[in-house]
Amino acid sequence: MLAVGFTLIFGVARILNLAHGAFYALGAYGVYVLTAYGRLPLLLAAAMSVLLVAGFGAVMERVLVRPLRGSALAVLMITLAVALLFEQGMFILFGSEARNVPAFVTATWTYSGLDISGQRLLTLAAGKSGQCSWLVST
Repeated sequence: MLAVGFTLIFGVARILNLAHGAFYALGAYGVYVLTAYGRLPLLLAAAMSVLLVAGFGAVMERVLVRPLRGSALAVLMITLAVALLFEQGMFILFGSEARNVPAFVTATWTYSGLDISGQRLLTLAAGKSGQCSWLVST
């Protein structure tokens, strides 16, 4: 899904956004903070995090990327700088330990002695549906 988003941005806007992964990480940490510290329900925290990251992305495009669109190298460098800034900021704030966000699906199914978590099945279904819609739209 991360690669599909990266490809979509490059294909539509012709911007090589090296901060793309940092935006995903920022969204994940936003959900973590809103659920762990803000005690918000997971779905609400995810929706709020998506809106906040989308807003930040729009501001970044308007303020940093759009003025530099004439030079692909300048856009590449500014998105790299934003990625490094995000990554180092999150490292300073949260450290290097892994953080866990609650799962949307907590159930586990057993099939032939193999335990399969509901979260993994949800991820598989979401990935496949995103892949299918991507194939249909091209």
